Amino acid sequence: MKDNERKDIAFVEGHGELPRSYVYDAEELLSKYYFVNRGQIGNQVGVLNNFAAVIIAGSTKKYSETEKYILDQYVMSGGKILWLMDGAYYSHDDLEREGVSASMKNETNLDDLLFTYGVRINPDFVQDKQSRSVYLMSGDDTRSSVLYPCYYLPLLIPSADHPVTKDIRNVMSAFTSSIDFVNNNADVEKKVLLTTSGESHLVKVPEFVDLKVETIQDKKDYFDQQYIVTGVSLEGYFQSAYYGRMSPDSVIGDSKHKVDKSKKTKMIIVSSSQIISNEIEGKGNNSQIVPMGFDKVSNTQFGNRDFIVNAVNWLTDG
Repeated sequence: MKDNERKDIAFVEGHGELPRSYVYDAEELLSKYYFVNRGQIGNQVGVLNNFAAVIIAGSTKKYSETEKYILDQYVMSGGKILWLMDGAYYSHDDLEREGVSASMKNETNLDDLLFTYGVRINPDFVQDKQSRSVYLMSGDDTRSSVLYPCYYLPLLIPSADHPVTKDIRNVMSAFTSSIDFVNNNADVEKKVLLTTSGESHLVKVPEFVDLKVETIQDKKDYFDQQYIVTGVSLEGYFQSAYYGRMSPDSVIGDSKHKVDKSKKTKMIIVSSSQIISNEIEGKGNNSQIVPMGFDKVSNTQFGNRDFIVNAVNWLTDG
């Protein structure tokens, strides 16, 4: 693609999304193909229409009805969205300090939009026997650490039958939720992109997140589910989530011309924002970016970078 043919894409901000420093690797990769923008949605209808795709990565705060309406009408105009949404969350501090944490539903106020388009991200966490390992402190000796499997860090299996995931390595994720297809809209084609392995388990909110593996290893048939869906693509003609509803009063612009059926368009939904997140080592001038999908423990680069680039290219027909 020539430089003057680059399209604009945008990361949405303003709802506790991943900080820019933690999507630095993604921005750098995508900037080879696109002009990468960032910003809040505001209340002007049509503000997103010049973007070939929009990325929502790790929202933890509620969207207003005005913002949802603008997102919805962007989809109706043929806009493409890469949703990287967590269905639940936990306390990182509690988990580090005590080894357990309560789990809570991630309330973003986007459930009705996604349900109308054809998916539900569930308030749960998948555990998978096919997962990464982490070093944890051994007993009371803070100088000693032992390598343990962490079943909350699944290595997701990519579909071999989709251009986004064909021929890529497993995708590294963390605290990932399950996805259900809903609404049998014949105008929307639904495909699975990512799943867990054949030995998986669901921890549903508000069950405790517990990193202790001994209790799990002693339970026969604990991994009682197979190939839980964690990433999907939707393509076709979507119904507006505001069909039969008034547009919010605070919307500025031509809100009276609400569109109830989309042009042909597409979106991707993944139930783990961590797949796009890079790590940062060191501090200040000595800090460096660890690429997304790189596991330092096993010294392995997983398929995250390919997945993100392929996903945006597929959405934008790049």
